[in-house]
Amino acid sequence: MKTYICPKCKERSGLEILYGYPHVGLADAYARGEIALGGCCIDRDSPDRRCMSCGHEWKIVRRSKINYDAHIGGYWDDEDFSN
Repeated sequence: MKTYICPKCKERSGLEILYGYPHVGLADAYARGEIALGGCCIDRDSPDRRCMSCGHEWKIVRRSKINYDAHIGGYWDDEDFSN
């Protein structure tokens, strides 16, 4: 089980949050505090990790993550090429 340092309390008790409908085999791991469940719904602002000591949840920035807010299309100047 990999743990992460919580940015709030500085304890090494952060776990990755698992989203989706959990299968029966995850119930024991959840009861032992080995996994954090995030529910069925996930969106781009959902937290990635949860501290099992203080309950703080946070989102991490992955280097390979696509920047959805970036301009897509190839032209970066002010000209309108839509016509």
